[in-house]
Amino acid sequence: MTYQEKISVREKILERMDTLQHFFELEDYETCREILPSVSKFFSALTDEDKEYIQVVQSVVDECLK
Repeated sequence: MTYQEKISVREKILERMDTLQHFFELEDYETCREILPSVSKFFSALTDEDKEYIQVVQSVVDECLK
């Protein structure tokens, strides 16, 4: 993977994390559920902080959409 490809992947992750955070703050859990797979597929490339955030969002989404 080239340096440019790594930046591109990181940009995708950041964009999706920002989108997830936006809808989570709006308490739009249905949209969060739709976004989570597109972020989770990069789980191994995420920072520990991002991984923790995704897990929190997933837990809240699961609880609220039972």
